[in-house]
Amino acid sequence: MEPTPTWPPPEVGRTGPAEDGTWASPGYRSSWLRARFAIGLLVVAVAADAVGTLLDLQGVGLVDAAEAGTLLEADALAFDDLYSTVALAQVALYLASAVGVLAWLSRVVENVPPLTGRTPRRSPRAAIGWWFVPFANYVVPYQITADAVRRLRLDRDDGTERLLLPWWILWVAASLVGSVLWRMPSDTLEALRLTFVLTAVSEGGNVVAGILLILIIRGTEGRSDARARALGLGRSAQPAWPPGRMPSPPGPPPPSPFDT
Repeated sequence: MEPTPTWPPPEVGRTGPAEDGTWASPGYRSSWLRARFAIGLLVVAVAADAVGTLLDLQGVGLVDAAEAGTLLEADALAFDDLYSTVALAQVALYLASAVGVLAWLSRVVENVPPLTGRTPRRSPRAAIGWWFVPFANYVVPYQITADAVRRLRLDRDDGTERLLLPWWILWVAASLVGSVLWRMPSDTLEALRLTFVLTAVSEGGNVVAGILLILIIRGTEGRSDARARALGLGRSAQPAWPPGRMPSPPGPPPPSPFDT
């Protein structure tokens, strides 16, 4: 029987491969700054998606007015200009927030071994690369994120792990709806109404998913910071727990519905 690992282990500063992975961490480097950038970008992106959702609902009303013959050309043109501007802002913010989140995630995975969560099977580079692999990007990035969050768990439940699956389901669903929208015709009023409705659903899902991701980042940072303080790493060397109240042994993470 494999012995239960102690926490902290005898080699607190170990950066080489452990039981699970085959890559080596360069050592602990705080992810605090990257988390702040990611959260800031996500907040702005969520706000833009919320505005986009409201515009989609307004678009449904304009379609109804067009069918009733009460839509003014000036109103239609003003809406079209505003809608295009918001859509461009959404794309730019989506790309910027994606860069911020991936930079944060890679640093979190890199920090797991020095924070004594043992070495994840997938490396920080894999934590970025798998997001760009078709079809696999609907499963593997979730596995990497969830694995890192679980490996950093403490001896108290902060609720972060319960947010992982709802966040991912909403993000995947919104992405799939968005992919369908690219292929939908909108050459009739009825088709245009359906496009507005589905876009509102997609963007509304992104709003909730973005909020959940912000909470996940905050929770993960709390776990990382607590472990770093307990080990005398990072910005503070004060213990995070009273004597005798160190975190429970990490152990193998619980199974996930997405695990293969």
